[in-house]
Amino acid sequence: MRTTTVGNVRILLPDLDPDDLDSTSELTDDLNDANVEGAAWRGAGLEGVRFRSSRIAGVDLSESTWEAGTLFGCEISRTGFSGAALSGIAIERCAVTGSRFTGTRLTDIRLKDVLFEGCR
Repeated sequence: MRTTTVGNVRILLPDLDPDDLDSTSELTDDLNDANVEGAAWRGAGLEGVRFRSSRIAGVDLSESTWEAGTLFGCEISRTGFSGAALSGIAIERCAVTGSRFTGTRLTDIRLKDVLFEGCR
């Protein structure tokens, strides 16, 4: 884990090496130690899906529905969440950079040690 400071708050973030992760583009209920790059999951229905210690880059999750899942220790970059509906998700120790959230609906989202940088 690495840390960064925003104001007076210290945030724990993942420090993932893509070479140590298993490449995949398949969406499963549990993604552990995965490197997902450029996957097209537009409009996917994700219920109870858990991502752990994974790198998600350039993935299209626009117009998807995600309920009651978790993201723990993940790096998410250049990923599209436009028009997605996320509900009951717990996000912890994640870095989200350069991702798009235009029109995204976030309901009952729990954040702990999460950095959003360069997102819109």
